[in-house]
Amino acid sequence: MNIATPLLRFPELPTEIVIHILSFACNTSHHTALNISLVSTWARQLVLPCVFSTVVRRAGNTGGYAHLLPPGTCDVSKYVRHLWIETIDMMSSPGELSIFNLCTNIEDVALTAGSLRLLYNSTLFGKRKGKGIHTVGAASRIRSVTLTKHTFRYDWHFLVDLHSTSDTHASLLGNITHLRLTDMEKSPYIPLEYLPNLTHLALPYLQLRANNRGDVLRIPDIVTPSKLEMIVLAVDEFEWLMKPWRHGAHAREDSPRELFKSLRNHARGRDKRIHAVLSPRFGQDICGEWAAAVRGNEDSVWELAEKMSGREEYGDELPSAFPRVST
Repeated sequence: MNIATPLLRFPELPTEIVIHILSFACNTSHHTALNISLVSTWARQLVLPCVFSTVVRRAGNTGGYAHLLPPGTCDVSKYVRHLWIETIDMMSSPGELSIFNLCTNIEDVALTAGSLRLLYNSTLFGKRKGKGIHTVGAASRIRSVTLTKHTFRYDWHFLVDLHSTSDTHASLLGNITHLRLTDMEKSPYIPLEYLPNLTHLALPYLQLRANNRGDVLRIPDIVTPSKLEMIVLAVDEFEWLMKPWRHGAHAREDSPRELFKSLRNHARGRDKRIHAVLSPRFGQDICGEWAAAVRGNEDSVWELAEKMSGREEYGDELPSAFPRVST
């Protein structure tokens, strides 16, 4: 007995509906977008903006930069809007600069402080070319910056000195409205004086040497700038649960759930612009969280802070007691 079921012909649909279905699928999953790009030439052209809108290059990749944007791919570099790029050492490589020179429409970038000068070099490169796809540098469109390593004052002062005689200063630093610092272990510096139009700032709470007793928010004087609309204290959930001593908790007596809720209440009590959120969540790193957010699969740290503002149940998912860590 032949139980095979004949394949049904895909129903004839208007082209507009097919395009809408494929576009929806691509926006839902980056992996799906990659699969659709293999279907046909026209399908590939359709999904290219989704496939290349976000580019992630982690430190330690051995393939160089050719696998990101191979030679002759200027036609796809224009689709890159979000770029996560890491370096192993302090200095940037020529390959990194070539990525910035090609991708002139970047709006959101995550990089190390040592790579900040790439933004300057890219802007100068754009001004020198003056024609074709290099009319403007990548830095002139960037609005959001995530620093994956600690930063010092000279990392930013270097940019200001170079731009002292150029209008590039305004386009490079003046356009940045969102800044997230993910590492403040070695340096507590926050470059507020160099970012005149900054409205959103996120800091790693557990690296601020703060605690949940007494003056709970022992943080730098960051609430003075009037243009700051939101200050996010990002609480690494793994660190919060597994290393309670970092925030002054007693593992046997305190509740991580109640301490987090107390932190939120203290933050709101000090300034309504300050929000405490769990980020990254347990089992997730900052890069994965960032990539999911820019691809629209999860809320960004800013969206999460706004959404959870005033919601008392936020944090209920945390355990009532700290996990016991075997020694």
